[in-house]
Amino acid sequence: MFLEKSKGLHDDLSEDAITDFVMEACKESSFLLDIVHQFDSGKVKSIVMSSLENWSAAANLFNMLPCPTALVKQWVKIECKLSKDDIEDEFSTFHCLLSSSANVSKRTLGIILEQELLAYEEMKALSPELCQKMQMKIFNILLQDVFITKDSCLQKSRILIRKGKALRACGTEGLKDCIHCFSEAISTINDMYGETCSRDIPVCHQLAVSYCLRALCIQEAEPTSKRVLQDIHAALNLWLSIHIPECSSTADQHDLLSKNTMLLLYNIVDLLSLKGYTKFHLDIYKLIIRLFKWKNVPLEKCLAILWEYRRINHALCTSPINEAFIMTFTEHCGENSKVIDFWISCIKGSQPLLVGFLQIFSFLFANLPQGSCHYKSSFRVDITIDEVKDTAEKLISRVPVSSHSVFLAGYLYYDLCERLTSNGRLIEALSFAKQAHQLRSKLFQEKFSQKYTSGLSDLQTFRLVATEVWSFSTISWELESCDLSPWNVLRCYLESTLQVGIIHEMIGNGTEAEALLCWGKMISSSQDLPLFIVSFSSMLGKLYCKKRIWDLAEKELQTAKQVMVDSSADISCLKCRLILEATIDQQLGDLYRSHLDCTTENLSIKRLSFAENLYKSALDKLNLSEWKNSVSSPEESCAASILSRNQLDAVTLFSTGEVTKVKMENKSRKAKKASQILPQEQCLISQNNSRLTRSKYRSCQDKSVSVQGEEQAGLTKYSNGKYVPAGTDPFSQKGSHVDVKSSMADVGSEITCICNKMKCWHCLPMEVMESGLVNNFIFMKWEFVRRRLSLRLLTGIGMDATARY
Repeated sequence: MFLEKSKGLHDDLSEDAITDFVMEACKESSFLLDIVHQFDSGKVKSIVMSSLENWSAAANLFNMLPCPTALVKQWVKIECKLSKDDIEDEFSTFHCLLSSSANVSKRTLGIILEQELLAYEEMKALSPELCQKMQMKIFNILLQDVFITKDSCLQKSRILIRKGKALRACGTEGLKDCIHCFSEAISTINDMYGETCSRDIPVCHQLAVSYCLRALCIQEAEPTSKRVLQDIHAALNLWLSIHIPECSSTADQHDLLSKNTMLLLYNIVDLLSLKGYTKFHLDIYKLIIRLFKWKNVPLEKCLAILWEYRRINHALCTSPINEAFIMTFTEHCGENSKVIDFWISCIKGSQPLLVGFLQIFSFLFANLPQGSCHYKSSFRVDITIDEVKDTAEKLISRVPVSSHSVFLAGYLYYDLCERLTSNGRLIEALSFAKQAHQLRSKLFQEKFSQKYTSGLSDLQTFRLVATEVWSFSTISWELESCDLSPWNVLRCYLESTLQVGIIHEMIGNGTEAEALLCWGKMISSSQDLPLFIVSFSSMLGKLYCKKRIWDLAEKELQTAKQVMVDSSADISCLKCRLILEATIDQQLGDLYRSHLDCTTENLSIKRLSFAENLYKSALDKLNLSEWKNSVSSPEESCAASILSRNQLDAVTLFSTGEVTKVKMENKSRKAKKASQILPQEQCLISQNNSRLTRSKYRSCQDKSVSVQGEEQAGLTKYSNGKYVPAGTDPFSQKGSHVDVKSSMADVGSEITCICNKMKCWHCLPMEVMESGLVNNFIFMKWEFVRRRLSLRLLTGIGMDATARY
């Protein structure tokens, strides 16, 4: 029948009918093979050879004939069973059985061997040693005997990629060979196609996969290598160059989806976020959105998935959402996606996601009076601690507990700790920080193997071994599902380690803090993670300063400062970089101010002067134009105007940093003077002039979610009340919240803010809530951090001034 194909198909038999017939024969042969093996294993080889020769004859005539998958799998299953039963036998590949057959061509032999290779990958759990041995044997046969012609370079590169992945899955011992395989795959494609590879979708995609996998492999072998970023950049450019019409549905054009490209993109974005390198995030978000659109998955689902695994910001960032993502998402979903209600509508189907999202921002609005906001929003400011705890406990009370649930619960506890810390409730915060760290440690142990012995000196041998990504082509995966990458787990683990260490340092548990911070720094250094190296080093410097171990304190802080200089190009987030630099300057200033045990007075004065310069340098970083946005305009209210020498002679402070006395320039002490000075200060005045006693004031302060003394500093003042043209921003509308009223239960009277449009922490939350824009919520978080750090710096300057007089 096959020989008649050249003359046309027989009678009413179509090519599809013949294809179905051949595949049915393969399935029946597979079943027969199993039966024969149970009674007469000696006939198994002859049946397999005969069946595959017949399939090969058909495949030579019909190019689209499906692979004999069932038959090959059954053969491999029998081989694995023989190995498990300790039967001594020389296990043969199909190449040994079929290479001498005249009916089997090079092309069909290659197809059969690739199916055999895939079958051994899937059967690895049955007989790991045999499967690994047979895989390597098949790889070598394909590369040396089958795919050796020029027109088979694409198949050769595909086999090289699979060999590299197989080597990596065996352990870190084969990292060099793994990188060599990916490099050879890249060279093979480039030599054949050159710059024209972008015109061929399968070729372009395969080259991108090669670059991507090599980058991940190099990260483990040589974390400091610049080739990691170079390869990722090359892979992204290749994927972006692929143009697929939206109406297209051919298999070749959607090869990106079938090859699980999304898993690779998730690993890339997680690795870059871990490193703090966000320059490629915009391109990655474009690709992810493109993949979702090709698969006709709603972009609202895309947003929920990315938020679920926190893939829209980088490690240790104040902002929970990357501005690049908002910009890219807006291009596809319109201006409506900039509103906080849109985000809530996308994630409201999952209680853990919704609670986690609301909690991140809600603590900033804890003092917002009920009914004070005219904008009707689905955003809740009353997310309670019990509500967060209940949500997290439900996640981890399920049996069995999935990694997904552990991950989400870890973030709920982690963010809850941050919320309590900002309120000064450190003991409660430590409890939740430990719970988050415990959950994330469990994930860390699942994703990574550790090799170290007891003792801090031996921790230098620590090596990370990630294995998840290397099996991505052999698992079933849907676009709508998510993947918890090793890099995401490592990020969470290090963030929690830092968080617990910081709180231990704050409450005076120096030994526990030092152990955690040293451990975190060790891991960060081994993987070349500058954000974490700087954070752990600066906290160690602060800890040693408290312990009065001056040499170690200065060493750690100088290390952090040098890493910032060396990694300035790698830490892409400008605001994070400025905050880190300002924090290091502040801590160095604290170190020099605290270290006044010198024998000579001149040296002490010199140290105070040096500390003051560091404080001012840090303050300058927090008043750059880069901080200007619809919430903050620091360059119009810089520290110089606050500490104007025309108004201020000296500032005397308690050791706690509380301002106790301000010596104003010589003027009359009449009511006229009070009326001139009062508007320059941010304060809340009772409308009926009811007296605000110290006890009532402190009671109000205790209910605040953050240290109001820091936020009320008023460091962001509008010049003449103007920032943007009227009508372009909700904050520029007439009738701003300068005159808004709120109730204060402990005071028992209404109060009015007269901050003179300086954006005090009483007005700002209302204005942000009225705007309803996600960006403004993010800006407010940044402003909270900026003002808090600015207050510490101003306090340091004041204490320097006090020490001099």
